[in-house]
Amino acid sequence: MLKQSAFTPLLYGGKGIIWYCYDTPNHWPYVLPSYRAGSVNYNSPTENGYGGINHPVYDTIQSINLIMKNFGGTLLKLDWENTVHGGSMDSSSKEVRLPTIASLGASQNLLTSSSSMPNRFAVGMLHVRHAPFNKYLILLNKDVRDIATAESSTLVAAGKYYVQKHIKSNNLWAPVTSTYNATNRTTSFTVSVEPGDMELVWLANGSELIPSNPLFQ
Repeated sequence: MLKQSAFTPLLYGGKGIIWYCYDTPNHWPYVLPSYRAGSVNYNSPTENGYGGINHPVYDTIQSINLIMKNFGGTLLKLDWENTVHGGSMDSSSKEVRLPTIASLGASQNLLTSSSSMPNRFAVGMLHVRHAPFNKYLILLNKDVRDIATAESSTLVAAGKYYVQKHIKSNNLWAPVTSTYNATNRTTSFTVSVEPGDMELVWLANGSELIPSNPLFQ
């Protein structure tokens, strides 16, 4: 849930996150009793407690911060275009009238269709400032239920692209298998996303030589 909350603003052009950290001493409902035993207390969810014991969410926040740090250089150079959801209503948040690929229409949308976008999926569409042919997608799996599993979505983008996916572990890019339809002039590809997590996908214009740096301008 922390990941989903942190990554959702990125779908709409967010450039980063700021944590508001707080903890009510001895009354925080989600801390196991052993963490409150004796003199162990916490100043905030992101700080080590007395005795060197980390707060239960410390590791999760640390991992999110690392991802955001690696994404930061890319996000700062992107301008938001649009955001679509797998379904017009989110079954978890009960939000309604969410924009979908079908409701926006191909003329307003980089993505022309999705053969398998799950209801709890969302996709933010962005491009490099001053280089609009250099597209990026942020895919978010909004499902944070205990029974949630990784979901895959096959997307179809208008145009010819070299598709790359950001590797969170080493801050590099790896090619994603894609298929170009010369008749329809579309590129299709499939991306899997873990529950509450996101993936950053780069669509480099197929008419250009693929650069070593995805943020070429």
